[in-house]
Amino acid sequence: MIAAGVLAGAGCAASRPYRHPAFEERYRPAIHAVAILPFENLSASVGVESRVRRAIENRLTDLPADALGVRLVMQHQIDPILVAHGLVGPSALRQADPTTFQVLLGADAVLRGTVRTYREPTDAQRLLTYVLLPLVFLSSGYSTAEVVCQLQLVSCADGELLWEYVALGRSQPYLGIGAVFTSIEHATAIMTRRVIQQWPFRASSS
Repeated sequence: MIAAGVLAGAGCAASRPYRHPAFEERYRPAIHAVAILPFENLSASVGVESRVRRAIENRLTDLPADALGVRLVMQHQIDPILVAHGLVGPSALRQADPTTFQVLLGADAVLRGTVRTYREPTDAQRLLTYVLLPLVFLSSGYSTAEVVCQLQLVSCADGELLWEYVALGRSQPYLGIGAVFTSIEHATAIMTRRVIQQWPFRASSS
């Protein structure tokens, strides 16, 4: 049997964040509330957009008020209002005038999210990784769990893109007794931590 050990790692962020040139001087002072809209899912995994949205919201709400920098309009407040006004699904949300969210949600900006990758290895992949150690385990990332989420902060006043970031979280396999494990939860946690590090309203951003 193989002794228990850990090899857990994080992928680096998938991109450097974009920030509007006038963000600090013009937009940031006017933004007091941000609404996290329902996310879009472009990954091969069905129904994970709500899970990723919740994970990012939870991570943001864990921040102290001075680090968060704004008031968050929470999804339990947002979703019933959007449904009541027929704003359901990615297409409807994309086509809506940004000022609509200011009126309906009391938000000065909205955070849009797109899940681009949500990959958790199958049992068969984990087994293959285990059998082919060390060739697969350390080289190919065949059984690596990975989450990639693209975030866009959009002004409700004029629709300008204020901030954009593509965050990646990756959890490499770790060895247990007679098995190889990866954790999609760990990958998600890494991704959300990177979002917090780049959050444009943090005190350190000024």
